[in-house]
Amino acid sequence: MKLLIATLLFISILILTTTTMSSFGITYDEFNYFHSTDLQIEWFVLLYKGISTGDIKTTISDDVIKKYWNWEPHRVPHPPFSRILSAITKSIFYPAVNLFTAYRLSVVIFFALLTCLIFLWASKIYDLSTAIVSSLSFILMPHVFGLSHIGITDIPLTFFWFASAYTFYRGLTDWRWSVIFGIVLGLAFSTKFSAFFIPIPLLVWAHIYKRRMYYNNLFSMIFLSPIIMFATQPYLWHKTIPRLLEFMHQSITRMDNPATRIPTYFFHEQLLGNQLPLYYPFFITAVSIPLSILLVVIVGIFFPFRKTPIIDIQHLLIFNTIFILIIPILPGGTIHDGVRLLLPAFPFLAAIGGTGFFHLKEYIKNLLNSKGYSCRIKNLKTKVTTTLSILIIIPAAIEMIDIHPNELMYYNNLVGGVKGAYALGLETTYLGEAFNKDFIDFLNRELPQNASINASFSSNIFINYQRHGILRKDIIVTAVDYDYYILLCRRGYMHIFDKWLFENRTPTLSWQFKGVPLINIYKFK
Repeated sequence: MKLLIATLLFISILILTTTTMSSFGITYDEFNYFHSTDLQIEWFVLLYKGISTGDIKTTISDDVIKKYWNWEPHRVPHPPFSRILSAITKSIFYPAVNLFTAYRLSVVIFFALLTCLIFLWASKIYDLSTAIVSSLSFILMPHVFGLSHIGITDIPLTFFWFASAYTFYRGLTDWRWSVIFGIVLGLAFSTKFSAFFIPIPLLVWAHIYKRRMYYNNLFSMIFLSPIIMFATQPYLWHKTIPRLLEFMHQSITRMDNPATRIPTYFFHEQLLGNQLPLYYPFFITAVSIPLSILLVVIVGIFFPFRKTPIIDIQHLLIFNTIFILIIPILPGGTIHDGVRLLLPAFPFLAAIGGTGFFHLKEYIKNLLNSKGYSCRIKNLKTKVTTTLSILIIIPAAIEMIDIHPNELMYYNNLVGGVKGAYALGLETTYLGEAFNKDFIDFLNRELPQNASINASFSSNIFINYQRHGILRKDIIVTAVDYDYYILLCRRGYMHIFDKWLFENRTPTLSWQFKGVPLINIYKFK
């Protein structure tokens, strides 16, 4: 039954996410990632030819490796594993599916696998109903669902962080799972710099609860994970130590680099990551989760302070969640784009919500039993479980349907929803996904022949759309002498002219959601 449900979950997520893919425009980083993916495909073709001819020396030479695996590191600063998987999905599924969908399918698969892993772990810890509520809670977190459509590193890292915790836990009692843990952690290291923090909460937790049981995991982490990381990063095959140190240095000094100092709009102020208050990660996470789910998460956080048979697992989930949320406020840490960089906390929050659901339904059932209702109500346990599940899942599902396709704008009613968040001065759009197929189709249909546009800090998106034949070729994307100024209403990123325009000029057309502007178009000629 569990495997059947997990399989149905996997297939349903693939269908749901793929069919809603065109609702999300290609974001700022994705065109760079997709070009890097194409370079890696070209390198694998060269490698195949080299193997066929018996000469791979040139293919693995440092100059060739740098050309194909270290293209524009300031544009693509992350390790390559997520792009390797995008290369695989593009090679398999294109042209059967849209080009950009083919690139993004690897992220969709990660999202589906992660949801199934939440379900399987929760079913092992608790019961079937708790597992279903945990996995559905994860799917119904709007920012998670939105980012599952976008071909960047956040969903892959989120999968590997949660999978590392799961395999680490299983590895405490089975050395074979320790081997899998080492592999998973090595692949995480090859996905994003943040993955180097994964061992910290796991080892701290293990030293408290399982002090004599984690040696196999530690051995695998020290000796196997670096081998996996090295094998999946050709750029490290030459000058390994200097390049690894270079990568570490660049990652921890991002706030010192003007190109990567990304401001956030927070209570009507443009603030860099190191200027945001220390409570920001906790605040922005709390207001980005549907309230019905947030309530059982809160129950799940506080209930484990009471001694239960599975208190160690509950604390493992909490340890990871808290650690992920404090990483951005550590020295050298950075945060921007709402909860995007905090996404690895969300599967743990969904599992903690499952904890809250489990203990809440048990408490209600025991309370009703003590009052004698078990004799008067048939199938009391089933009815309690069903009612509580509906109270958690249905409100979140309604909110998800209501917000689509603007999931990355979502705020819950603690701040008054999207409209309340906008009025409070919180960032309501940031990645550029609002420039979706509908919007580009509108430009292609409505702009006059040879119209010129300036899209401020988003101009590169339109240049890339034009290169791929999606935006009309006659439309001129220019920085000067333009007919139309297209402004993404990302208030944290606006420069002086954008702010003046946004605050003082009425747009010719405003692309809005619930009265909150997403894109403004100003006609200048």
